[in-house]
Amino acid sequence: FVMCDHVKVIPGAQEKIREWYDKGYKLHIVTARRENIRQKTVEMVRQNFPEIDIVHFVGFDESKKEVLERIGPDLFVDDAPHNVLDGLSMGLNVAMISNKYTAYNHHLREKVKWYKAIGDIKV
Repeated sequence: FVMCDHVKVIPGAQEKIREWYDKGYKLHIVTARRENIRQKTVEMVRQNFPEIDIVHFVGFDESKKEVLERIGPDLFVDDAPHNVLDGLSMGLNVAMISNKYTAYNHHLREKVKWYKAIGDIKV
């Protein structure tokens, strides 16, 4: 069993990614997924989100800051509080997706826009 084999796309995610692509945004994923699922992750992204240009991998315990500095995103969306804080420290426009990782980080609500799903984000 590999986690990418049974991914269910969150309702509204494909439409939102397509909307951003149609508006001319270059779309990247920056993920901390482990090396042993790299290929499966790329295949899953290509199958479900063909509009995404590049998938960047960082180590599981590494910050995404280096990649974010390199790509300079117009919007950084993440679900991990430490990545959100990194994006904010860089002065990025950051949106946070609410999930099990963010449930106990209410202090971030004053610093960043929270969304239940990516489909809810307005750019």
